[in-house]
Amino acid sequence: MKKYLFGGLSIFTVAMFLLTQNVLAAVTATLIPNGQGFYVTWTGGDATVDGDTPLCNDYVLGTTTGDRESFSLDLSSIPDGSTITSVSVDVWDRQVPSTTSGSYKTFIRVNGTDTDAVGELSANGSGANCGTTQTQAIDVPDTVKSGATTLEIGVLKTDTDTDGV
Repeated sequence: MKKYLFGGLSIFTVAMFLLTQNVLAAVTATLIPNGQGFYVTWTGGDATVDGDTPLCNDYVLGTTTGDRESFSLDLSSIPDGSTITSVSVDVWDRQVPSTTSGSYKTFIRVNGTDTDAVGELSANGSGANCGTTQTQAIDVPDTVKSGATTLEIGVLKTDTDTDGV
């Protein structure tokens, strides 16, 4: 989910002059990946993530430390002029082969600039079982959305082993 802010200034008169600044925050609906992003180093990619409700058989597989995979998002539901301040990325994972030791983090790419999540996530599903949803909120420098704004979400393998995540 992406957050965007609208700033405004309102003046109310009640026996004396009071100046109040209202800042309204809005949260967009969940945006589902709709295409391959800039990074394509994990196995699978856009062909294996169909954009429907996340399922364990929708996946990308990363086995090399430092490799990234990203997916583009359709921003048409966010009005131009809105300010994007942070993005929350939801992931479902599973460890391959069947242990839960793999670690990774999410990242976002706004207008060609990557911002990694601060903390790592550990795979909490194994084998054929999806783990529970994990969410990372990533703050970004305020970005005023226009028709040319691009946003991608992705994953970065941080483990030093070759187990797949």
